Amino acid sequence: MKQAVFLFLVSLLLLPAGFAASPEGSVIGVPISLADSLLNFLNTAKEDTIEIKTLNKLSRQYINTGRYDEAIQLAQKAQQHAEKLGFKMGLGDAFSNIGVAYCYLGVNDKSRDNHRKALAVRKEINDRQGVAGSYNNIGLVYLNESNYEKTLENYFKSLKIKEEIGDRKGLTSSYNNIGVIYLKQKKYEKALDIFTKSLKICEEIDDKTGIAMANGNIGLVYFGKDNFKKSLESQLKSFKIREKIGDKLGMTLTLANIGNIYINQNDYRMALDIYFQGLKIDKEIGNNHGTAISYGNIGSCYLQMAEFEKSFQYLNKALDLYKQDEDNEGLDNVYWILSDLCSKKGDFKKAFEYQKLYSDTKDTILNEESNKQLTEMNSKYESERKDNDLIKKDAEIMKQQADGEKQIILRNAFILGFILVLVLAFFIFRGYRQKQRANRLLDEKNGKITDSINYAKRIQESILPPLQEMKKFLPESFVLYQPKDIVSGDFYWFHKSAYPAIHLRDGEASKANTNSLSGEDGGGHILIAAVDCTGHGVPGAFMSMMGYNLLEQVVKKHNIYQPSLILNELSKLVVESLRQTDQIGKVNDGMDIALVSLVKNTESSQGEKESQSPLYSHLEYAGAHNSLYLIRNGILHETKADKASIGYSFDKSFSFANHKIMLEKGDCLYIFSDGFADQSGGPDNEKFYYQPFRELLIEISHLSMEEQKKKLQTVFSEWKGSKDQIDDMLVIGLRV
Repeated sequence: MKQAVFLFLVSLLLLPAGFAASPEGSVIGVPISLADSLLNFLNTAKEDTIEIKTLNKLSRQYINTGRYDEAIQLAQKAQQHAEKLGFKMGLGDAFSNIGVAYCYLGVNDKSRDNHRKALAVRKEINDRQGVAGSYNNIGLVYLNESNYEKTLENYFKSLKIKEEIGDRKGLTSSYNNIGVIYLKQKKYEKALDIFTKSLKICEEIDDKTGIAMANGNIGLVYFGKDNFKKSLESQLKSFKIREKIGDKLGMTLTLANIGNIYINQNDYRMALDIYFQGLKIDKEIGNNHGTAISYGNIGSCYLQMAEFEKSFQYLNKALDLYKQDEDNEGLDNVYWILSDLCSKKGDFKKAFEYQKLYSDTKDTILNEESNKQLTEMNSKYESERKDNDLIKKDAEIMKQQADGEKQIILRNAFILGFILVLVLAFFIFRGYRQKQRANRLLDEKNGKITDSINYAKRIQESILPPLQEMKKFLPESFVLYQPKDIVSGDFYWFHKSAYPAIHLRDGEASKANTNSLSGEDGGGHILIAAVDCTGHGVPGAFMSMMGYNLLEQVVKKHNIYQPSLILNELSKLVVESLRQTDQIGKVNDGMDIALVSLVKNTESSQGEKESQSPLYSHLEYAGAHNSLYLIRNGILHETKADKASIGYSFDKSFSFANHKIMLEKGDCLYIFSDGFADQSGGPDNEKFYYQPFRELLIEISHLSMEEQKKKLQTVFSEWKGSKDQIDDMLVIGLRV
């Protein structure tokens, strides 16, 4: 089972493979002093092909040093001179350099436009190696947009040309680029096959850097397949070669991947040793970003070892470096782990503060992405406007050329048009009659389908627990249930048991006999769940019916009452029922759930007033993606769910965590699906998000449960406005 706690490790997973996906046409390792020499030469150079080549070379140098705007200006100057002199080779290189610079700047439309211009010029002069490079660079633009289909289409075009011209070193680059896409898509067998081809060629031409990269990528494939032994073998091969050739940056990335393997084998001491080796190299080469990642990995590892002070120390070092670099994604990861650290230490105030910082940083990242999208849209609009201007000019020229022939064409067109009108009138009339008949049949079928779905709704509603029955045991409670369509993929579940909750020590859950979880004495407790199945509408309803029945089966037939064990058993049954495997194309549906067990307060004496103690003494909770919120004295405490779904992603060795929380009189509890927080609306048509949802719950927590429900309904309706509801919505609230 791959551990998902270490956010820093996950971010490193694809970095080694990413080296292969670099724009073709950029020169790595040109000395900075060369730029000064080129500039001096340009000041005295004549306007000829040598000047154009120099401008292009200097533009590439600026790209490699991150001076993208200056690189674009130089390449545009080379473009103008090349067009004037008719120097096609220099013109293609100029367009290519402009495209590469815009690619690094994230201006995808302009990048793609210039690479296509470079492609056209290179095809014109039969520069096949240049054509292959242009296809590769166009693929990279689509990769920036996560359009893997278009990325692969262009990568394969580049690969085919390299095969035809015998460019073996270029082949290894294309193989690695294609393999990276397969790795992102989790098509591990395809990725392994193509990385192996790259490795074979690299070994034949004795390309040490390529051999190291291919071995590292093969190691990532085996990691994705949970074959940690082979993954480690490949990464160690990669490390030895990188160490031999002095590739220190590659060494740090490989060490991070090796540490990741040890983490997933729960060998934290070995992982720490590896991370510290990587940290030492990062400091030696002045790699601040890598140093920050190493600090974060070490802090995360100490957190898993429950060495909280050391964890806090290294996480703060990572935090300082990310602040210096203004790296919001890195800050986002650190704040999340610090929140988890403080929560485990019992410092819930600090945990809440870090959670707030995490949420604020996440919002900043989303805003930056939105601004980037707006910039790209504006660029696309300007490009289309210029194209329209050119079209208008062409149309004027064509109009002038066509004036002499207009009369003849009009006469002939009138005669032919009259005949066509008669023919078309006949076919239109016949088609109209046929369409009328088809519409009547379609209306009849739609009516039957709607009737069937409405009947399915009645069936679904009939299995849901009656709210009156829930009110008997939870008098201060509400259920806000609003499907997106007629039937729903969300459902709520309630069970009153006469059996007491059984508490197991850590590590016993998976070994316990489920029959031992039932009791024969009194006591009893309440089980209540908010469940969000894959999809909505009819597909979601099928999943919800199955999920409801399996929950009933786990509790009533198997006599399991502890929330974590219920989720473990439920996940196994979903996998068995849907015959889920890891094969591509198999069913990967499942569900997210928040499950709470309320244990009756049996310790209060007969003389104790009801107002002095809650109806339920404590609760137990387990969750798959869906958290539990508890509001006490106006402060919201979140108990996070496990980051695993019920069903497809379930690993046999994985066990859901069981949380026990003591209750006080007046505590408000909330469980829910993601429908409320994910609803789009408001003035900017954006999601409601969880932070405003939590603030809303705190604001209304003093109201009665019925008033809270009405307030939530009102806020949801006003936020949605005239827009469509995007998902099923379920919120359950209760006061003890």
